[in-house]
Amino acid sequence: MADVQEILARLALFADLSAAQQEGVAHRFEEELFPPEARVLRQGLKGSGLFVILEGEAILEIDGVERTRFGPG
Repeated sequence: MADVQEILARLALFADLSAAQQEGVAHRFEEELFPPEARVLRQGLKGSGLFVILEGEAILEIDGVERTRFGPG
């Protein structure tokens, strides 16, 4: 969980939390691995979670057009 906590500490959303609070948040995450080209979310559907990229990247496509890429964090 140390890697997750370190990444959370660098994110503005969690930066004001104490180290103990960040650790508590990190323990609530469930790590999930996605293969290349896997769809994580679909356009038009409502989400109910938060994704933090630990390794690799995610591509945001809107109407089939790549808009941006997200890396760790």
